[in-house]
Amino acid sequence: MKRYAKCPVCGIRTVLDVPPHIVEGAKRFPYTIRVKHKDHYFYINLDSNAWITDILHPELVE
Repeated sequence: MKRYAKCPVCGIRTVLDVPPHIVEGAKRFPYTIRVKHKDHYFYINLDSNAWITDILHPELVE
């Protein structure tokens, strides 16, 4: 499943391939995933349908 997100670190819009089964087995939602983007990373929160609910800067999570 294609999802679009604007990287909070560099500001570049990127396309994410989110497999629908990625939220299977999640015990709570939103489900947080670390996304590698170029030479840095950021986090996304997914709902139970694997839709992006939030895009988070690493400083907010760590």
